[in-house]
Amino acid sequence: MSSLVYRLKAFAGFWLKADTVYQVHSPLVFEWVQTVLEDERRYYAFDDIEALRQQMRASPLVLDVADYGAADEQGAPLCRRVSLRQLAERTSSSPLQGRWLFRMVQWLHPQRVLELGAGVGVSTAYLAAGMSRQARMVSLEGCPTCAQVAEAHLDMLHLSDRVRIQSGPFAQTLPRALEELGRLDLAFFDGHHQGAATLAYFEQCLPYAHEQTVFVFDDLYWSADMTEAWRRIQAHPRVTLTIDGFELGFVFFNPAIQEKQHLLLAPVCWKPWKRFTY
Repeated sequence: MSSLVYRLKAFAGFWLKADTVYQVHSPLVFEWVQTVLEDERRYYAFDDIEALRQQMRASPLVLDVADYGAADEQGAPLCRRVSLRQLAERTSSSPLQGRWLFRMVQWLHPQRVLELGAGVGVSTAYLAAGMSRQARMVSLEGCPTCAQVAEAHLDMLHLSDRVRIQSGPFAQTLPRALEELGRLDLAFFDGHHQGAATLAYFEQCLPYAHEQTVFVFDDLYWSADMTEAWRRIQAHPRVTLTIDGFELGFVFFNPAIQEKQHLLLAPVCWKPWKRFTY
């Protein structure tokens, strides 16, 4: 089954089962949904980042990309030439995902943020734009060329003082980033589309999480393998709450949530009749 067909079938299943804010009873989850999924306010940062995306879509630039997510058995990356337009359209976080990440940061107020997979800097910019100037962020990117482009984009958006981008395979850069940050308030996992690798990074980051930490995962439905990894993360004994928004998955460790919960939640605009279903 192709990844597109799998994703379409997965979305159909999600859409049928998902609730909205009108079916939420937990005060914590209600507050989160109102802030992250349902807040319709626009910020100048959204326009600036999307204007940059449009510039990338119009760019003739072609990059030499080293893809460690598709490395061979010896760990050598798959090297290929990819247009900046393709990277902006196909591998960067969507505007919806970007807005969710921005609002997640504004809701959580994290001081130490980790991103696995900077790409060309779109998701990095959304995260950094929502952070306070006192917060610290390390963003990891396997491909040195993409890391350089991401740094240039953050500089154009006047966000480079909030983020340090580290290039190289995660096996080398992740331990150093975790040691540098010391703890994680927020981590965004978007650098590897394989279930085993995603689980390994989750386990590696877990000792740095605390009760208020939130982990965010992209590509839950990239493949059956990634969906299985998401299920195993949900089942981890330290996890007390997960919210599956299809586009992103959110993992909470708060022990105040006494009964483990796994919620499928969609914005009301996806299922407007849910306004009348309590």
